[in-house]
Parts: sequence; structure tokens; C-alpha cells
Amino acid sequence: MVGLVVAAGLLAVAGRYGWHRDELYYLAAGLHPAFGYVDQPPLTSLVARVAYELFGDSLVGMRLAPASAGARLPESDARLPESDARLLASATVAVSAFPLATGHVLSTSTFDLLAWAALSWLLVRALRDGGRAWLPNLAWQSTHGWPRLGMASVIAGPGNGDSAPRWQIVPLQLVMIGLPLVPIWLAGLWSLALSPALRRQRAFAVAYPLLLAGLIVAGGKPYYLMGMYPVLLAAGAAPTLRWVRRRRPAARAALVAAAVLLTGATSVVLVLPLVPVRDLPGTPMAGVQPITEETVGWPELARTVSDVYRALPPAGRADAIVLAGNYGEAGAVDLFRHRLPLPPAYSGHNSYADWGPPPPDSATPVIALGLDESSLRRWFASMRPVARVDNGIGLDNTEQGRTVWLCTGRTAPWSAIWPRLRRLA
Repeated sequence: MVGLVVAAGLLAVAGRYGWHRDELYYLAAGLHPAFGYVDQPPLTSLVARVAYELFGDSLVGMRLAPASAGARLPESDARLPESDARLLASATVAVSAFPLATGHVLSTSTFDLLAWAALSWLLVRALRDGGRAWLPNLAWQSTHGWPRLGMASVIAGPGNGDSAPRWQIVPLQLVMIGLPLVPIWLAGLWSLALSPALRRQRAFAVAYPLLLAGLIVAGGKPYYLMGMYPVLLAAGAAPTLRWVRRRRPAARAALVAAAVLLTGATSVVLVLPLVPVRDLPGTPMAGVQPITEETVGWPELARTVSDVYRALPPAGRADAIVLAGNYGEAGAVDLFRHRLPLPPAYSGHNSYADWGPPPPDSATPVIALGLDESSLRRWFASMRPVARVDNGIGLDNTEQGRTVWLCTGRTAPWSAIWPRLRRLA
């Protein structure tokens, strides 16, 4: 029942705002099928490809799988505690901010959380009954020079997307799960560590601090450990109910219910697209939840590029390309090519770099955006600003105000330019 409520809520708002930049990238990767990519295994991109084949560019269709995974997560973790605590375990997972956010948009974290839940259940069974299960994803990495190690180094660096200073990792995790639920998952950690009834599951109590310490030392993103918290919440459900029944049960039950409801209300407001999109610039929502601001303005960006392309003389359109600074820009151009007159997009960002460079005898002129002016001047004899990206609502996100350049007279072959365009971020 909890899962059905979550699914209904996520699908009700799935079509509001727009595509997230990562969704655009996953779809582009899905249209370039491979056993792996420099920054991700193949599953998420495969899901994006299947959704595109079934539903076209429908945003609701693309988010059907995330909503299903988001609905399945509470039910999966509810299998971990004893039966009378399963409803509370399911509810605490369902109302947490990060699971709701990953159920709203297609992302690697969407299926990562579900995989954590499935593997945790397998581990519980293995510890109880014996047996083992493992899921390697090494072959592609080993044959491509271990790009994930390079990606991990970039992620640990400053100013990279959702990265945060090491001292902020734990506080941000508490916010992403929900501050009112902290006593419940702490009770779960305590029980896993000390309860005789959970002695066979004690490995989780050992794993949590070790993984947290490793995450802090490595400088990973705060949400990388989110898969542990549903396990801790599930383990904390039974001791929480015992605490409720011990004394003044009505008052304590009301306190627990208030914690769940407050977390749910806060999470829904902060991570789901409830505020009308035109009102976003006047609210703190975009700053509080980075996912929000990254779902605004992609059709407008594509139309801006299309206007530049259509203004070219007919002879110049045949070999024109778009050179984008990041995979969101390139993905938006590629997605909307079936609706708007647009040339193919190329980028040196992450796996997009592996799908280039452009053909040696093409790409005159180049419509460039998201790249610094000094680099473009090194590679082209002539360039001029021809447009500026505007999302139409004045939201100050990453793409707002980007200059679109028209470049001609390429001064070096693509084979020389492309290595300098490659970047991981």
C-alpha cells in the first residue's frame, strides 16, 4: 500500500518542469549502447533507451521506471524487520527526501538504492541461511583503462556538481533522510550492533561506520551512502515500536507519527515540483534542491540553437554541427532534433567524448556554447556571439545566459582538438 501511494504521487508530478540534464545524457548513452561508460555502468542508459523506444520523448514515460523503483524501495526494505514493524519501516523510507528525489527523475541513484535494498536482503538471507551473491562490473572498466578511478578523483575535487566539503557529508546525509527520523535509524544502528536477536546481521553495524569513513576520506558525494539508511531505518522500526508500547503508548505513537508526517511534508515540498515553474525564481527551492534548477530551460536552449542554425545560409547548414561544453547541452540538442531543425551535437564531456570527434571533413560552421571564448579563439579563425540562452523565467541556473557562438575557419584538425576537449566531471 505504501508503495502504491508513492508511485501515484511520483507519477502525478512526473511531467512538471522538464528533463533533467542527466536524463538527457542517459538517453544519449542509451542510443550509443555499450557494456559501460566512463562514469556509469550500462543499466540506467539501457532503461532510458527502452523508455524512449516505448514512449518516445514523453517525460512521464521516461520517469515511469524511476517511479516504479521509488515505489518498490519502501516495500523492499520493509522485508528486513519483523512483520509488526514493516509498516513503520516502509513509511520511514517512503517519506525520506533522497528516495523521493531519485524516484522523480531517472538517475543511477534510482536503481542504486533499489540494488542496495535487494543486496541487503540477500545478505540477510545469506547470513541467516548461508550462501553468497556478488555482482561484478569490472570487464568493461579493465579494458578501457579504469575510467571510473579518474572519475572518482574528479568527483572528490572541489566545485563538482553535488560534491560537498568533507565536513558537510554527514549533515547533508541527515537532511537527505530527514532530521526527524534520526532517532529511528540510530536505534536501528544500536540494535544491529548490540541486540542478540540481530547478531547475525551485525555486519551492517560494522559496515556503516567503515563505509562512512571511507566516503569522507575519498571525498565522495554525500548521497553515495544513502543505500545504508533504509537498512538502518528498517532495523530501527522494531525497537521504535517497542519504545512506543513501553509507556504512554498513545503519546509516543503520536510523536513517531508526527516525525514521519513532518519528514514527508518537508521532503515533498523540497524535492518534488509542486511550485509553479514560473514562480521558481522567487523561491528558495532551486537553491535547496539542485535537481529542480537542472530541469528548467532545455527546450528554450534547443530553440535558441535552432534559430541560429536556421539563420545560416542553406549551403552552410549541410556540414554544420553543435559543439557543446557539457552533456546536458549536447543531450538537449540531440533530443529535440526530431522536433526542430538542428544539426548533430558533439561534446568532450564524459562519454560524449567517446562518440566524437565530428567527421574530419565536416563542421563548418560550428555553433558553440558552454565553452570558454579563449579556447574557441585558438581553434577557429573567426567567431562571433550570435545569441544568448534564456530559459524564459529568469531562473539563474547553469545554462542561463550562456553565449552561443558562430565559429568558422577551423585552424586545426578535429583529431588535434578533441583530446583538449575531453574532460570528466
